[in-house]
Amino acid sequence: MGNIWVLTIYDNKVQKTITFCPASKFIDYCGHSCTNGSVKRMFTRNWFKERYEVIDYYRCKNLEEKKGVTTM
Repeated sequence: MGNIWVLTIYDNKVQKTITFCPASKFIDYCGHSCTNGSVKRMFTRNWFKERYEVIDYYRCKNLEEKKGVTTM
């Protein structure tokens, strides 16, 4: 399993704080046509800055590590 990124944003239009895990779910939420699943590049775009504020963006440990299972 790869890295899981968590994104928490404040949506100025609906005045809510929303968390996306994985962060790529934000793409569906905002309706952007991004096809590579990366959201970090969006943070610098004007359309993003006008509506959203990034509160937190971090890499979460993968699910196996969370459950205490180690893989080799």
